[in-house]
Amino acid sequence: MSHFSELRFRHFVFLKIYKPYIHYTQFALVVYAAFAIFDYQTLGHDSLNIVITRFLFVIVAATSLHVSVKRESKYLEAIEMVFFIFAGWLVNLVGYIAIDLGNNNYQSGVMLIMLYLGTLSRMRFSLSLTSMVTILIPYLIFLYPRLLDMDYNKESDHISIVITTMIICALASFRREKEVQSRYQQERQVRRQSLALTRSSRKLKQLSETDALTGLNNRHYLRYTVLPKVREFSQLGVIIADIDHFKSINDKFGHDVGDDVIQKLGSLIRQALPEGATAIRYGGEEFLIVLPNADKASVELFSHYLKQQCEKQRFEHGSSVTLSIGFWHGKPFDSQLKYAIAKADMALYNAKESGRNTVMSA
Repeated sequence: MSHFSELRFRHFVFLKIYKPYIHYTQFALVVYAAFAIFDYQTLGHDSLNIVITRFLFVIVAATSLHVSVKRESKYLEAIEMVFFIFAGWLVNLVGYIAIDLGNNNYQSGVMLIMLYLGTLSRMRFSLSLTSMVTILIPYLIFLYPRLLDMDYNKESDHISIVITTMIICALASFRREKEVQSRYQQERQVRRQSLALTRSSRKLKQLSETDALTGLNNRHYLRYTVLPKVREFSQLGVIIADIDHFKSINDKFGHDVGDDVIQKLGSLIRQALPEGATAIRYGGEEFLIVLPNADKASVELFSHYLKQQCEKQRFEHGSSVTLSIGFWHGKPFDSQLKYAIAKADMALYNAKESGRNTVMSA
């Protein structure tokens, strides 16, 4: 796993696994504090320092964990590990003092901490195992020999239970980590599929709104994207441009040449389009241009510019092509876009009737 993948995995573990279960740690600290009652029952007046230490530890641990969670500290797991190692050492210390008082029944508290680490904690396996081993070592060094001297058979059974508990809890922690890794891979796969579906959906939407030959938008885009926004504009210009004698071009040079004319004209319109304007391939050789928030002079100027650029363009059949253009300008809240298009279309008809290769206003 690369460094970046490791960071992403750790982030996933913190947000989805570790953070939602951190309240169990607070609960464990409350239970740990409650064991002060048994400290007093076992040690009597000798328990005062132990009880104070226990409560101070719980307060510091709970506060530190709370702040670390709020700040999403990357050291949260390490902080939890240190606290529970300290908790285990404190249990060992109480057990050691209890032996001095002739009590050999108070040394099983380490198993409760191991059970927590193996079941409720969401620390990674390496930290859980480190915690359990670090808690067990002082027990083996300081308590185990003395307990053997007190009752060999009892302590032999007890240490086997402690070690077995640690092994089972370590295995539980290991299995939990593998399950987390499996869940992470599953969620990554779901996310990849979701992103792929989103891209496919976006691509399909684009295809459904785009004319394949020219790359301009089509009527579907006009209806579902442009039309709903019309009333947001303070003023509106609508231009319809039609290729003059296009049927003759098709008949004389073939449909491939006709397609080349439409394609190059579409590219010309797209490059000349003002910012915010929309170009639509409206029909076979007709192009619709919507200019939002443009004044009438700008709409007329762009219409003439488009006609002139078309005259300069050279096409596959070796000659130029002319455009007849009709345009309408007005306030969109005074009329619907369909009305504006109809008016621009009427102006286009007048341009055709006037001899073509001209611009007419509605």
